[in-house]
Amino acid sequence: MLALLALATAAPSAGGLAVGSAAMLLGCSLRCWAFSHLGAAGRTRDPGPPVSRVVTGPYAHVAHPVYLSNLLIAVGMLLAASPPWVLAAGLFALLASLYFVLALRESRQLAQVTGTRDGKQMSWWALARSERSTWLQLAVFQCCLLPQL
Repeated sequence: MLALLALATAAPSAGGLAVGSAAMLLGCSLRCWAFSHLGAAGRTRDPGPPVSRVVTGPYAHVAHPVYLSNLLIAVGMLLAASPPWVLAAGLFALLASLYFVLALRESRQLAQVTGTRDGKQMSWWALARSERSTWLQLAVFQCCLLPQL
């Protein structure tokens, strides 16, 4: 939805696309690092309450690295598309609010967890396979912007 609204009003520039692409790459890198430690359990659509807390990789530094990476990707998309600033600010505020609510809920669940664990290291092949929809969406987004330069 964010991508469609940004694309509908896009006015990309070479500079915005370069900076936005860098932010998206940073977000994707953090996302891959997080999922490489979280393992396949983090890819479920209907997660139950956690039974242990991952404390390795990015989880040693940030409580919710997947949410942070998703926000970086969204910022990159907005920078690359360069929609009107009011729309960009509104979309970012909406997305940040949603992730804030999710992070609060998850933090409350994790506060009840006493056990910790080292992350399950996913192979790069398994990681690339599990993130294929992310790669595809970002590639399509970029391809839609390039002709508008």
